[in-house]
Amino acid sequence: MSILQPACGDAERLIVQVFHSDDEYLRANAIEAMQVVPERLLPMVQLGLRDPSPVVRFTALVLIGKCTLAELGNEAVEFLSDRSPSVRAAALFAVRSCGRDTDLRELPTLLVDKSSTVRRNTAMIIGLMGEKSAIHMLRDLSRVSMHTAHPVKQMIHRLQIAEAILLLGDDKELDTVRAGVYSRSVEVRVLAITILGNVKDFAMIEAFPPMLQDETIEVRLAAATTLAKLGRDDGLDVILEGANFDAEDVKNSVLTFLGKVAESPSVAAFRRLVGDPSEQHRVATMIRAQAAFGLGQVYSNHAAERLVQMLAEDELPVTLAAAASILKAVATGSRAAQR
Repeated sequence: MSILQPACGDAERLIVQVFHSDDEYLRANAIEAMQVVPERLLPMVQLGLRDPSPVVRFTALVLIGKCTLAELGNEAVEFLSDRSPSVRAAALFAVRSCGRDTDLRELPTLLVDKSSTVRRNTAMIIGLMGEKSAIHMLRDLSRVSMHTAHPVKQMIHRLQIAEAILLLGDDKELDTVRAGVYSRSVEVRVLAITILGNVKDFAMIEAFPPMLQDETIEVRLAAATTLAKLGRDDGLDVILEGANFDAEDVKNSVLTFLGKVAESPSVAAFRRLVGDPSEQHRVATMIRAQAAFGLGQVYSNHAAERLVQMLAEDELPVTLAAAASILKAVATGSRAAQR
């Protein structure tokens, strides 16, 4: 019997509790976390469609499309004229996935929206829709220079477009993502490593073990999680380290990084972090949440036991991530769910 199976009921109850949070991002994440439990997902999506937050409505519509909730197809049509561009893009995906004809001509316009969030969401939607005809449009967009954007934001934009192209089955953008793994920006490296794990880039597998010794926990954790997605448990100790990270660990980690790295696009942000205890606490919470996702990928009773323990933590992002990992591991027969 799965070591995680007995915890599924607690995980479901916790997700429902988080869904009623005042935080729109937690509500959206709660809907996503429930996608492997269809009987629970449907009522949450229905409520999510009526949420005042576009973040939640967007997520609800994406789940209608990803899970093909055909019974909500008619409701999804209502959001084709939503005030939020991202919600409209998600509505196109939902309606299309439910077998209804719809006009996709707004998508190219949304891909060049002034909002980076809208551009990112639209690229993701196109990838999920499987519209291979959009590959050339996405590739052209990736070459457009964002003159007013910081170089790091430009690279993140290119990586997000590259991921959408990869989702459409075109591997020509792999080199773009692989290059990001060696960026001087921590944010870019983490995103690139994560994308390569998502697309199962086994050709890069030997590049990740050395990253388990990186100066920053974010990079170490991303590398460990990607190795787990590729079937290797090399990074379990790193993921367990991340699962126990606290504000003091964040501060000490930053000080170590600053002592060894003279120049980096991330140096200024790290220096500010040293003097901000509340931000240290927030970062530690996000690191533990990411570790919870990583634990769900690893074949280890220790990993599974730690996931169950994390359900009792005080920070909702951590408990939600642990609950999502438990449900997904059990539903998919993940290695972490097995004894």
